[in-house]
Amino acid sequence: MSRYVKFGELVELEKSVASHNEKSVASHNESCGYKAINIATSDTEVARKIATSNNVASHIKTVASHKRKDRHKTGRVQLNSRINPDIKKKIKHFCADTGIQLQDFIELVASHFFECVAIHKDEKVAIKLAHDDLMIRKTNDDIIMLYQRYTGNKWKPPDDRAAHVLNNVDRRIIEIGLLNTLLNARGRRINSFAYFLPEIQTLIEINLHKESIDVYLERRRQQWQSLGNQRTQEEAEEK
Repeated sequence: MSRYVKFGELVELEKSVASHNEKSVASHNESCGYKAINIATSDTEVARKIATSNNVASHIKTVASHKRKDRHKTGRVQLNSRINPDIKKKIKHFCADTGIQLQDFIELVASHFFECVAIHKDEKVAIKLAHDDLMIRKTNDDIIMLYQRYTGNKWKPPDDRAAHVLNNVDRRIIEIGLLNTLLNARGRRINSFAYFLPEIQTLIEINLHKESIDVYLERRRQQWQSLGNQRTQEEAEEK
């Protein structure tokens, strides 16, 4: 063989050697059980992993700070309670998503609740009333107005339960029953509509003639007016 090798032949020789080396390395890796993997990662995936790592580190740091400081901070007391498991799970997820501590969550919710109650306090919102005690009036308004006019009382749920059965009764009969009871009470205060029911029921059973009802009612109104005038005079004399 000639001592001198042409340039083209030298290039081909180097390619052949490089190819042989690559095949040898691949064969060695395969014999050792290695597999080629794609380690290329997109920029988005890298950014996501970095962000996740930072969030975990921040959360761990916050928890550590909480355990080291807030947990035993002066002016705070421990509160133990048992709640519904589903509610607890929702609270934990909410705290994790928003990054808020559990104790801060409880304080914020409690503060918000107290503010809502304070806003509606003037409206006398009863939180724990039974359903049938809610002010959903079944009694007709004109019956309620008669009761309030003659007694000066506020209309209460027990009154509504007692009076709504009279919605179809002649209002003149109801008014006579109210006046009869009040006149017989001789100034004693009556605090419930139920107290008037026996007298009203008696008038219903008597079944007065329509002509007699108007006369009877007018007479009772006059007596009530006279009693009111008498009380006014007595109060003026006492002063």
